[in-house]
Order: sequence, then C-alpha cells, then structure tokens
Amino acid sequence: MDLFPKARNGIQLAQAGRRPEALEYLRQSVRSEAPDPEVWLWLAHVTPDIHEYRYSVERALVLSPNHPVGRQMQATLYQQYPQLTAGHTAPPASGPAMASPDMPATASRAVDADLVHSVERRQRRRRSQRVITGLLLLFLLGLGLAGAALLLLEDQTATDSDTDSQSVRVTVDSPSSGQWTFALQIPETWLLADSQSTEWQKAVERVLAAQDDDTATALPAVWQRLEADLSEVRIDPETGTLQPHISFVETSVEQLQSDSANPPRLQLVRILETPDELDGTTCPEIERLAELRQSEIERIDAERQSVIGSGVQEPAADRCVFVVHFRDRSPLSGLYEHIYVVHIPAGEDYLAEWHLNVTDSYHDRYRDEIEMVIDSLRTVGFP
Repeated sequence: MDLFPKARNGIQLAQAGRRPEALEYLRQSVRSEAPDPEVWLWLAHVTPDIHEYRYSVERALVLSPNHPVGRQMQATLYQQYPQLTAGHTAPPASGPAMASPDMPATASRAVDADLVHSVERRQRRRRSQRVITGLLLLFLLGLGLAGAALLLLEDQTATDSDTDSQSVRVTVDSPSSGQWTFALQIPETWLLADSQSTEWQKAVERVLAAQDDDTATALPAVWQRLEADLSEVRIDPETGTLQPHISFVETSVEQLQSDSANPPRLQLVRILETPDELDGTTCPEIERLAELRQSEIERIDAERQSVIGSGVQEPAADRCVFVVHFRDRSPLSGLYEHIYVVHIPAGEDYLAEWHLNVTDSYHDRYRDEIEMVIDSLRTVGFP
C-alpha cells in the first residue's frame, strides 16, 4: 500500500540514522495507518526492545510470508536468541527490555539497504506509471483524441505487477433506496460469479476439470457456494445486506493450482446508512468512522486475536476509504485467510462495504492485486 505520512516520516528518519525519532512515528503508523510489511520491518529495525523487534517481524511475515528481508531478520533474531523460537510473543509492552539483535555491521547494513531498496523500488514503479500515463494522455490530447485518452485511463492496467486487469462497473437497484453504481479494477481472470452467466459456468468447468481425483469430488459444492443468481439483488432495509452478495472470483486454472477450494474473491456485501455521528462521507468523516469503530475492532481482536490492522486510506484526492484487515478461518475450507473489509463512500448518506478474501497460500503473491482493487473501489453513481 502507499505509505502514509507517519510511516513516510518514520522511514526517512530511520534512513537518516535518527532512530529514537523514527521509533515514535513508526509506532504511531502501525497503530493508525494501513498495515504494511515494510513499516513493521522498519519498526523492528529501529526498536531497542527485543520483544517489539520479534513482534514487528512476525507481523510483517503475516502480511508477506516470503518477504526476504523479513525472513533474514527473523533468522538473525533466532540465531542470537534461540530461546525465542518457541512460544508466542505478545504485543510489546512499554518500557525497556532486552536489547534487539546486535547484528554484525555488514549484516545490519545489508538489512538497512534492503529495506531502503524495497521502498524505493515501489516508489519508482509508481512514478514510472504516472509519467507514462501522463505522456500518453498529452500525446492523445495533442492529436485531438480526448475521448480516446479518457478510455485509456479507464482501461489501463492499474497494478505494479505484470498482471493484466480489467475495469468493471456494478449497478445495484434498490426499490426502497435507489440505484448505486460502483467502478473497480480487478485482475482480468476474476469473473462475476453469476450462476446464469455462460462465461462463468465455462470458467468453473475448466477449474474443476484441472483438478486431480482426490480433490475433484468436493470442489463442485464449494464453487456452487461462490455463485448466485444475480438477476435480482435485494438490499435488506434493516441491515443493508445484499441478498445475494455480488462476487468476483479468481478463475485462472494456473493461479488456482495450489488451492482451488478457496479462490481469492471480492464481494459487495452491504450498502448501509452512515452512523448518526457522521455528517457526510468526506475524508474527515471517514476518519471519524475509523475512530467510532475502534472499540469494536479492539473487542473482536481481544476475542479472536484476528485483527492485523485498520486505517483510513486516501487512494485519490478527496476520496478516502476505511479498511480493516483480519486474518481468520475461511468458511469455505477452514484454512486461514486474509479478509480486507473496505468501507467506501456511496453518496453523502451511505457506505458500501466490500470484502476481499485471500488465503494465506495466495496472500503474498496477490499483494499487488489487493492494492489495486482497494485503491480502485469507488462509487460513480448514487441516488
């Protein structure tokens, strides 16, 4: 995800060697901004507390299990403190504790350089994408093709990876509330899970045909649970829940080889009225929403230890979304999965709630797609 102000300031201070100042910014970031493995690793890098170091590295590896720098930092920790390899580390308490790993100078410099390069690579990719888009727009406008330029901006791939994507729009009619239209960017192999769609049915047939005999018998029932007849979608007037949910599901046989019983998926779950405490859905009000939901999030985490992070993101100027990141067992397979609950403005008086589900086995390689989807979600028409 894009680094937020506290994270950005903390990383810059850490790069300048001002660790005590960086520590405060990074601690604030992991508490209040969108979860990001790079931020957790920088926090581990600057903290003097061994327990905070371990906890921060673990949180980074939950978000990105194969992160090379995170794995290196964890290996260094366990090499110097083998007693920490067993048991669970609770979130760090305040106050001094054991010192964080005293890595050899060369190892420390390598970790520092890798963290710097990791952030810089992401920033360079984003800058390059913006420059290319701007040049194409100027070129097309110079030819008098403004309409073509707008089409290009709507359909361009909106991800840092090489994965192709598609722009889609979803319209929901409610006899009692009116009509909403949402725009989003998803991988091109994610299809609308409409049981009446020939394209969807053919894609499911390909997925099922590619499975071995040991797993094929149970899969049809799983995929039937993913689909619904979308010819008539209702909104419950009491809860705002869509009946049925509108789902987009990964259907690439190649991508699903490791786990076809739990494909990555995006669902429009609810369209609900804003809480009475909010006055609209501007960015300050979305920040207020995050504050209002904090006690509920803390309660859920105390009960299930499932909350990874929450925060307000601003994918575009004057457009904010509230994201809560959970990790819990999937109702489809019982395996652990990451659930991103995303609230986006749906007019002045409503919020749309989307759920993005990705299992542990997929989460690391779908990070760019997760970022793309969350950044793209927006309401383009409302009552």
